[in-house]
Amino acid sequence: FNKWRLLLLVFIVIYASLLSLNLGYMSIQWDEISHLYGGLLIARGQSQEYVASYGYYPPLYDILTTGYFNLFGISAASGRLAAVTFSLLSIWIVFEFANRMYGPKIALISSILLGTMPGFFWVSRVAMLETMLIFFFSLAMFFFLSWMRSSQKKPLILCGLALGVGFLAKYQVLVAGLV
Repeated sequence: FNKWRLLLLVFIVIYASLLSLNLGYMSIQWDEISHLYGGLLIARGQSQEYVASYGYYPPLYDILTTGYFNLFGISAASGRLAAVTFSLLSIWIVFEFANRMYGPKIALISSILLGTMPGFFWVSRVAMLETMLIFFFSLAMFFFLSWMRSSQKKPLILCGLALGVGFLAKYQVLVAGLV
């Protein structure tokens, strides 16, 4: 465990506390309704109503939201924890990706720049699919780069898995396949 990873960990802890600060205070945004209510329907066991109402969305975010509802109770703050989780994972995978390409110093700077972008910070505090999209896209690219740098098949298989699970998070992750 080197100093750069320790600095990343410190940044992630500070960032997570800033994201979690008054997480439920902001009024629910119109895009959040479908995911918060979808998570509520799944938590109540109303899967037929969920599929009928929100079947056009991929289910992964709503399932994770259900998990947070079951752990912390049903509230806007607990429903938004899925976005917080995937924004933190995105910061970590950007570090890993940049570390492989450019070294740990640039990786830390890249992670901090991602975390401090106002749009990314805002979307990390609302129950929307974008943080999952960013994470799975970055994860797929990370595994693809790992495959290109090695002669093993495992990274390519993991890239495909990341794309597959990412598809369950947001359909637009298929763009990573084109990239």
